Amino acid sequence: MPPVLKSVFPGVYALGLTFSRRAPVITSHSARITGLVTYPAQDGQRRPIPKGPCILEERADAVVEVIWGRTGQNCTVLALEYVEKAKECGRLVLLN
Repeated sequence: MPPVLKSVFPGVYALGLTFSRRAPVITSHSARITGLVTYPAQDGQRRPIPKGPCILEERADAVVEVIWGRTGQNCTVLALEYVEKAKECGRLVLLN
């Protein structure tokens, strides 16, 4: 018997997937990196996020996306616990 296709949106079908109609909860903050805050790079090394302005987007799954760069061209995802520690040490300052 072939798999049953469910209509997700008009003209879009999925194989038995369940989608939530609620949007994910994201809290955004303007912030500034003032000290050493690192992230895991693709090569496995930890790289520093440059000092300066950034945007933090806190998600419901205990992770924070950090966005930086003149046009927001760089980003990484960090554990909420790591971001909280950076905040406590003064290496990251929330502006709002």
